[in-house]
Amino acid sequence: MSLPRTVRIVEPGPRDGLQNEPTIVATATRVELIARLGKAGLKAIEATSFVSPKWVPQIADNAEVMRAIERLPGVADPVLTPNLDGLGIETGIDLDALIACSAWIGAALGHPPASKVARARASLSSPKTEPS
Repeated sequence: MSLPRTVRIVEPGPRDGLQNEPTIVATATRVELIARLGKAGLKAIEATSFVSPKWVPQIADNAEVMRAIERLPGVADPVLTPNLDGLGIETGIDLDALIACSAWIGAALGHPPASKVARARASLSSPKTEPS
C-alpha cells in the first residue's frame, strides 16, 4: 500500500467544537481561538459554518467571525456550507463567480464538476447535441 506524501490536517474546533457547546461562546472569544490556533502553526482552521441560526444558534455570529478573524499568511480558514442557502447568509460571496471558479479549476485539473450546482450549470451551458 502506498501512502500519500503529505496529509492535510484541518482543525474543526472553532466550528464543530463550539457549535456543540450548550452556551453561546462570544464572538471575540471565537476569533481569539482562531488566531491562537493559527499562531500555534495550524494551517487549516474551520472558522465557522454558514447554517441557519434557527438550527445552530451557537454559530449565529458566522459573518461577524469571518469579518473579524486575522488572515494569517499560509493559513486557510475554511467554512462549512452544507447548502447554498447558507452561502447567502451575509457573506457577500458572488455565487456565480464561485461556481465558475470551481468549474474552471476542475476543468484545468481534468476533473468533472464536483458540486451538484456546478454540474447543473455546466450541463445548461454545454452545447446540446441531437441523438444520432
